[in-house]
Amino acid sequence: MLKKITACILAGALALSFGTLSFAETLDIRCELSSESVQTGDTFYADFKIDNNTTGYKAMQCYLDFDPAVLEAVECDVEDIPDDLIIYTNYRGVNYSIFSYTNVNGRLNFVPKSGDKDYLGMADGKTRAGKLGRLKLASLLNAVEDGVPQNYTSNGTLLRVKFRAIAPGTSEIAMNDVVGLYAEKDGSEYELDFNVGTGSVEVYGDPIVEEPSSETTTASKSEPTTAAPSGGSSSSGGSSSGGSSGGSSSKTTTQATTQAEGGTEATTKAPVIGGADSSTDIKVTGFTDVPESFWAYGYITELASKSIVNGYPDNTFRPQNNVTRADFLIMLLRALGINETDTTADGFTDVEPTAYYANACNTAKALGIASGNPDGSFAPKSYITRQDMMVLAGKALELKANVKLQGGLSALDSFADNAEISPYARQSLAAMVSAGIVNGIDGNIEPKAYTTRAQSATIIAKALEVVK
Repeated sequence: MLKKITACILAGALALSFGTLSFAETLDIRCELSSESVQTGDTFYADFKIDNNTTGYKAMQCYLDFDPAVLEAVECDVEDIPDDLIIYTNYRGVNYSIFSYTNVNGRLNFVPKSGDKDYLGMADGKTRAGKLGRLKLASLLNAVEDGVPQNYTSNGTLLRVKFRAIAPGTSEIAMNDVVGLYAEKDGSEYELDFNVGTGSVEVYGDPIVEEPSSETTTASKSEPTTAAPSGGSSSSGGSSSGGSSGGSSSKTTTQATTQAEGGTEATTKAPVIGGADSSTDIKVTGFTDVPESFWAYGYITELASKSIVNGYPDNTFRPQNNVTRADFLIMLLRALGINETDTTADGFTDVEPTAYYANACNTAKALGIASGNPDGSFAPKSYITRQDMMVLAGKALELKANVKLQGGLSALDSFADNAEISPYARQSLAAMVSAGIVNGIDGNIEPKAYTTRAQSATIIAKALEVVK
């Protein structure tokens, strides 16, 4: 079935965010299913593909509709990424896709409320949007190279959604209400129309009887609303990386005036926004407390564009907030593509198996990234110190890159406070400094200060550059 979807007037927020719109062009999108007939319990892909992308696009918003009595949208992982995914690679070698799998997963796990206008009164009693039958997706490529705005112009898969069949019946899978923009070299934008094909799947078998859901419907008020909570890990030395969560630590806290970790370079543009709440439309947006002049702007927005970090409900990032050990670890593993597995059987003694960070902490232990304390604990809720952040990042980087980071201890001599570095961390810090991942702050390395969200983003973004 082929139906024409006309983007007559873009949402008000979109119009306010972009320049003058010009006449519409049309792109054809077809739906390709990995299987059109499945048994209950089976999973399959619905790929929306563009075969003749002569116009290109820089921004897009759509709704994906399906029958929730028959299908459930489930998370994709790295191995689910299609080989022909349409991407844009910037001058730093960072890849972007308009609807990345992390972007889509974030929407699947969005917890809707009964008043959310996107969900047409269907939100009551739903623990996450993947069970709702309607997903809102929105994203923007805000890239400019040599003064020219960039577009996605390749052919291939625009969007992949993974489904699980849960009951017999037939379900249409449709991309509806699609709007988009194409950018000209002079910065003007064209509004796009779309011809979109739908898919249909037949499900056979007995309905799946679900176990009582363990999904949480509310987040802790003290935790940031990241796509996944950010992360941290313990060092291998034998002393705790952070203070106790009760605040009895003797470590010094990083002041609100924390300066740049290695300069003021901001090399990436505003993040790709995938709809963090029900009212999100395609628009140029960033964190309200991270202006372009902020020293870590480039690193924060680069990670935000990949859904490695997000922010808080009020659209702030809170770059000077301290980061817990567990949260830094989750952020680091996800950034480096290190898959979390259920290793709770041999985990840390103070990491509850049901905690959101359990798999990340125990995976890091199993892989030798984190050793924890002599008593077998990890102190996941304690803030992570800068030296332990560097130890953890260095070990994870070596694991991912399959290379030993090198650096003589003399690399630490230039830091006025190098005597404060704990013995177990000295070699790791020397290697990170030698690799250019760590530069210090005003001649100091501040090993026992707590790590801020901005510093975490910077170190992780620099680590990503090493593994490219």
